[in-house]
Amino acid sequence: MTKKVSSKTPLIGKFFERRIATLLGLSDWQSEDVRGDLRLNGRPLIVVEVKASDNNHHFRISFPQLKRYLEVERFPLNGCIYCLIGYRNRQGKATSSGKRKSLLAKCKTLQDIEIFLAKNMDSIYLLDVCLLEAISIQHGFVKGTMPFQPDLETVVLKRNWLQELINYPQETLSGLGLNHRSWQIKQQQMNMSLNLGLFGRVSPEIKVVYAVRRKFIKDVRGTIENSKLLTPTLVLS
Repeated sequence: MTKKVSSKTPLIGKFFERRIATLLGLSDWQSEDVRGDLRLNGRPLIVVEVKASDNNHHFRISFPQLKRYLEVERFPLNGCIYCLIGYRNRQGKATSSGKRKSLLAKCKTLQDIEIFLAKNMDSIYLLDVCLLEAISIQHGFVKGTMPFQPDLETVVLKRNWLQELINYPQETLSGLGLNHRSWQIKQQQMNMSLNLGLFGRVSPEIKVVYAVRRKFIKDVRGTIENSKLLTPTLVLS
């Protein structure tokens, strides 16, 4: 009998770390001095921090964590990229009591959760840590966005703001006090064929957006382009 899970949040984070590593061909990151999830496989030492959010919530970035990355971004790292992953999670039908549960909330086992996430991931945002710093300066941070950490200061990123960045990069970057000539903003579609083993194959179309300083564009763009050659097999837990 498959064991039910008690908390989904850490499982979702670990799942997407593994999946992003598979999709983009990233390596695990191990360091006692600098915490991070993954790293790009290029000459510059660029660590990747993975975060995920469904379509019912904004992306939330820990402000203390962001400050730590900014402190080490110049040494020993060459750069830091936040990888924000979006996935669909619509509400199910109302119960007899009138309450609604999301489709993810109805998943009870680890396998159910991972299959659901694999089928519903729809977007990847690769954002330079310096862009997030500028956003935090311009818009500040808030408390109370994390249910189990009510005092945690977070930088909140709304999807409509990210779309403005894509549609109007020069104006949006200038509004943050950044020189648009030093940045590369691009959106593209990634068509992946993902093998779920005994559970068949899914072929999600994923929107990939990257907003990074031009000095890192070769490494980030190369990572994305190389990933199109992959037909990864996702090993379910």
